[in-house]
Amino acid sequence: MLNDNEKLKIKRGEEAKIEREQDIKFMDDYTKILDKQEKDRADYFKKCESRQMDFMNRMVETVVKERNIKEKEDEEKMLKYQSEKDKK
Repeated sequence: MLNDNEKLKIKRGEEAKIEREQDIKFMDDYTKILDKQEKDRADYFKKCESRQMDFMNRMVETVVKERNIKEKEDEEKMLKYQSEKDKK
């Protein structure tokens, strides 16, 4: 039969093994949390960039539309002026 010191040594060895396994599990869990946070952060910035691009595209469309309206008004004014000039 093993003496008390050997039993204590075996018990401490088993406890150390269990503790190492728990540490490894905790590190894996922590790594998963960090990976998720990094993915969430990347997704957040992609959404921000997408919203900015949508806004810029709407602004460009608005500017182009306003420019087209202005060009059409200028063309109508010129045609009206030309028509009145031709009548004289």
